[in-house]
Amino acid sequence: MGTSDAPGTPPVDDPPTREGSPRHVVAIGASAGGLEALEGFFDHAPIDTGMAFVVIQHLSPDYKSLMVELLSRHTRMRVLRAEHGMPLEPDSIYLIPPKNNLTIRGGCLQLTEQVAHSGLQLPIDLFFRSLASEYGDRAVGVILSGTGSDGARGVRAVKTAGGLVAVQDEAQARFDGMPRSAIATGLVDLVLPVEQLPAELVNQLELRAASTPSPAGPALETDDAVLRQMFDILSQHAGIDFSLYKPATVTRRVDRRMSANRVERFAEYVRLLERSPQERDALYRELLIGVTQFFRDPAAFEVLQERVVPEVFAAAPAGETVRVWAPACSTGEEAYSLAILLREYCDANRLRCHVKIFATDVDREAVAFAAAGVYPEASAALVAPDRLARYFTPTSGGYQISRAVREMVVFAYQNLIKDPPFTRMSLVVCRNLLIYLQPVLQRKALALLTYALRPGGFLFLGASENPGHLGHQFQTVDTRWKVYRATQSGRGSLTDILALSRAPSAGAAPARAPRLTGDDVLLDRVHQELVRALEQTCFVVDADYRLLHSYGNTAEVLTVPPGRATLDLLRMVPAELGAAIRTAVLRAAKDGQETAQPVTLSGPAPRAARLRVRPLPPVPDQDALFLVLLEPAGGAPVPHAADGDANRFRHLEAELQQTRENLQATIEELETANEELQATNEEMVAANEELQSTNEELQSVNEELQTVNAEYQQKIDELTQLSDDVDNLLRVTEVGILFVDEGLRIRKFTPAVSRVLNVIPEDVGRPLDHLSSVVPGLDLAGRARAVLAGGDAEAVEVQGPDGKHLRVRFLPYLADGRLRGVVVYLLDVTADRRRELRTAEILNSHPAHVAVLDRAGTIVMVNRAWEQFARENGDPDLTRTGAGTSYLAASGRGADPDATAAQAGILAVLERRLPDFYLEYPCHAPGRRRWFMMRAFPTAEPPAGAIVWHLDITERREAEERLATGRPNSGEPTGGPE
Repeated sequence: MGTSDAPGTPPVDDPPTREGSPRHVVAIGASAGGLEALEGFFDHAPIDTGMAFVVIQHLSPDYKSLMVELLSRHTRMRVLRAEHGMPLEPDSIYLIPPKNNLTIRGGCLQLTEQVAHSGLQLPIDLFFRSLASEYGDRAVGVILSGTGSDGARGVRAVKTAGGLVAVQDEAQARFDGMPRSAIATGLVDLVLPVEQLPAELVNQLELRAASTPSPAGPALETDDAVLRQMFDILSQHAGIDFSLYKPATVTRRVDRRMSANRVERFAEYVRLLERSPQERDALYRELLIGVTQFFRDPAAFEVLQERVVPEVFAAAPAGETVRVWAPACSTGEEAYSLAILLREYCDANRLRCHVKIFATDVDREAVAFAAAGVYPEASAALVAPDRLARYFTPTSGGYQISRAVREMVVFAYQNLIKDPPFTRMSLVVCRNLLIYLQPVLQRKALALLTYALRPGGFLFLGASENPGHLGHQFQTVDTRWKVYRATQSGRGSLTDILALSRAPSAGAAPARAPRLTGDDVLLDRVHQELVRALEQTCFVVDADYRLLHSYGNTAEVLTVPPGRATLDLLRMVPAELGAAIRTAVLRAAKDGQETAQPVTLSGPAPRAARLRVRPLPPVPDQDALFLVLLEPAGGAPVPHAADGDANRFRHLEAELQQTRENLQATIEELETANEELQATNEEMVAANEELQSTNEELQSVNEELQTVNAEYQQKIDELTQLSDDVDNLLRVTEVGILFVDEGLRIRKFTPAVSRVLNVIPEDVGRPLDHLSSVVPGLDLAGRARAVLAGGDAEAVEVQGPDGKHLRVRFLPYLADGRLRGVVVYLLDVTADRRRELRTAEILNSHPAHVAVLDRAGTIVMVNRAWEQFARENGDPDLTRTGAGTSYLAASGRGADPDATAAQAGILAVLERRLPDFYLEYPCHAPGRRRWFMMRAFPTAEPPAGAIVWHLDITERREAEERLATGRPNSGEPTGGPE
């Protein structure tokens, strides 16, 4: 009979739904390495399943989470940061915010702020339990990559409520701590790579919906033979009879396994059980869920602490052990909670009282786990911090119960229904086992629990349980938490309890006594007459001397001893005969052959007899049996008692010698084992020291990683600020800048580009070729390719359709010294061109020959009069005195003093050594005498340069000469433009 803990209330089968609520709620727990797993999950998740997804992560309280933005890139479902009171809606994703715990009530999310320095935070467990309580079998729990064991307790809650549990394959997870802890519960339905989980979840939930009513339901009710076959398979696999579990419980659990294996017919599933040990173990675990935790239902333990524990110690006689029994202890959390409670009371009241808690369960693995006393962090997190510090010791990956508390608890395998109960218990704690049993088994279990109590002892049951038909034997201590106190009278007989008939289960045929045929009756009578005729008395016993069958006249040697009923043959025969039988059975068991010895049968007329013990042929799956025969000594005179005693003493001495030899061998084996254990202990100590050293190294590495993480976060903040600065700079500038990558895809652009080119924000990521050019003659893609090919900048000046002049430059985009793209620089030079046009018009209207020079003396611009003079004086194409030529070089040709003076003066003006320069010089042409005045002065605006103009003053000079009659003309033509 399975005896694991179970939840305090039955699972929610069909929770109420409101209009517009999701069909199922999928809670996804993830931690370290979880971002990659979440992205893979939602990359493959359908967007129209009608489910709501709630993502629970371990988030740093010091930094803003970017999960909304990151996950939005991997799904078209709505991604929302959870807010208090936010209702769940289908096809939406909700993310837990930092510094908060998340639960759900009434279909709405509830946020509670995490308390700093309050110990280990387990937000995944918290939400899973809340989800299981709210949605029952519509709850789905998914565990992805992460360290630690958060989620393992929540998985139990979801599974107990009838929900579905899926886990990322631990081989794929970057950190397998959380997946491994969840799988270790034995309650996981699916273990798959994260990419396969969404589709399989949908399939499983659709299969569950399609199986309502369950296909196993009718088969379980009608096909009794197949159902009995399933119970037999489980009994052979685990040694537990589930046939008296409540049918609804069995049906629900079997239906889940059928859905998980995609099996539609119950008979087909039973065939799967026959050939698959893994499925047998999975169903066994499904039927035997151990749901327990430290101090489960704190209010109930307060009742124990205040109203039960003081009475237990007050009623305990001085020097006597306080005995507590916790059947169905599962993995031991509740047993240790009781031990801590009793230890606290003893310490507070300075009591030196010995306490022993007997914790038993039918699950051997759970018992072994409990005996070790090592629990994951998720389990220990439910313990108050002061108790955790006092009664727990941190270990790698969890906590271990202190040695003092562990020594108070004895864990053992026990089948509550089959095995004898403990006795003289001051307190029996059996919570939430009875709710899974059929009434007949409930009555037997309650009778056994009652039998175990001493008068005035306490019984602590689950919230949905009560003493039932034995209620008259108890007085109620607490109605809500089902604490009862046994009355002084009313304790039943164990014989009567064990004789309780087993009622037929659903699908199990009623037990019937074997029906003997006429031949069987005849043979039995003949057998009895033969034994009586031979005057032999026969007994069939097992290795423990338990009487199984008797033949002949047994009244001469058998008596019923006083006290508890027994079938121990050694207690039912005289002491002398019992000693002889014990010796003979031991020798027969050792030698494997018949043994015989004379004995004296006591009584009013003692007589000699011969004792023979013969091992019976072995039978498969049955303990060794022995045939004990007492036969007359063949009429021989009765031997003296002394001879018989001497013979018996010789046998006893031989047996004692053998026992001594066996004991010596055992001692030697124990010494050897002790030496091996000592060596193992030394190795364990060394290993522990190495682990401690490794732990310190890991702690150091962890601190370094935290430092590096803080530095990276600071760098990220700086980069974020720098990015914001650049974005604002690009926004406010009037210069158009367009960034393209190596594939000529648009990366970013300034608002000024939108006013010049046909570009909108949605064009980011599109190839540059896709832009329709609105500027004639501007080949953006072609010139950008040329820059990518050669790495040199290119420039072009074009005019748009609106008449604006644009200077467009194509520059290489460099990153780490490598060409990573192209920067297109667009500058509106329309105002410059208009200013240049106005300047040219002004210069052209002046009669002088005007040239504008740059800082190097190169001609930048000339007016119409300059061009006409140059063409008329030997430079028709303006190759020597036009724009782009060096005026300093032109004026310095030859050795004419006026030309040299002009060159020096212009250079002084360009270098700002003179504010201006003035020179009059002759420039005669064939058949004509001419004079010019040159004037040079610096320009007022950068870039630094000068304006040079030459004015024809021939008429003035001729007038001056006429006034100075007789004064000859002198000098040769020189200087000026030629």
